[in-house]
Formats: sequence, structure tokens, C-alpha cells
Amino acid sequence: MLGIALYVYGLLTGLYANTAAGFPMPFDPRNGPFMSALLVACGYWIAGCQRRIDPVIAFAVTMIGLIGFEAELHWVPMLSSAWPPIIDYGVFTPIFGIGALPFGLALPRLGARWWRRVGAECVLGIYVCHELFVEPAWMLHAWFHSYAWKFMFPVIVFVLALGLTMLLARERHLRWLVR
Repeated sequence: MLGIALYVYGLLTGLYANTAAGFPMPFDPRNGPFMSALLVACGYWIAGCQRRIDPVIAFAVTMIGLIGFEAELHWVPMLSSAWPPIIDYGVFTPIFGIGALPFGLALPRLGARWWRRVGAECVLGIYVCHELFVEPAWMLHAWFHSYAWKFMFPVIVFVLALGLTMLLARERHLRWLVR
């Protein structure tokens, strides 16, 4: 319940802050427990389930979450009084995650060797470290005004976060931070 309350508060002060339902706050709700508590709790709950969900059902839930989030991307800017709204977490984000995680668990060979190594061993480190590279990499946006930059920006941040994660994982005293 706490995760749901924090997520709703994060939505109302984040994506929906400049709509009739929301309210702006002087801090960014994306960082911290507001958005992550519910997603971590859902992941913990799904990982602990003894029975696995059918991959077709999990894929359908994933698509419902993705389509719902795309609808939010389309409609929330029309409702917002500020332009552009920060669009990263929405109402359908947890639904996407609740579908995507069981889908991945139902098909463990989907990513073969590479994804299993990066996904299982480095995902926490990538999640924690990526924020260190978002702002510095975004400053490069001033020199690259193209559609290619919009695709390259997340790749650059991912590669840098993955590199730092792998570097930290090599040191035995720091390994606990990223695994």
C-alpha cells in the first residue's frame, strides 16, 4: 500500500503535476522512493511467486502496459499547462513491468548468454549508476541537434553505466553496491 501511495504521489507531482489533478513540487519525484518503491515491490513479489505465468498472457499484459503508456504520452501533454511535461513514469508503467518480468522469467533463454549476464548480474548497478551519466551526457545535446542523438543518448548512458558497474563489480569491497 505504501508503494502505491508513493507512486500516486509521484505521478501527481511528476507527469501529472501541471494538470488539473496534479500539483507541482520543488523537487523531482522521479528520484528516490516515489517511483521505485512500487516497482521494486512488484518485482520482489513476482520473483517470489512459485508458479510461472504463461508467456502469452505475460506478453499481453506487457503490450497493454506499453499501449497504455503510449496513450499517456499522447494525451497528457494536451492536458498539461506546461510544455513539455517530463514523461518517464506513468499509470501504465507498473503494468508494463508486471507483464515484462514474468515474460522474461517464462522464457529464460530469450536473451541467451549476453542478456543473462548483463540483465541478471548488472541490472542493479546500471539502475543505480545511470543517473551519474544522464546530466553530463545531456549537456552534449547542445552540439548534437539531430534525431540520431535522441537514439544515441540512451545508448551512451547505458554503455557508461554498464562500464562503471562492471568496473565496480571487479573490486571485492565495492561489489555489493552493484550486485
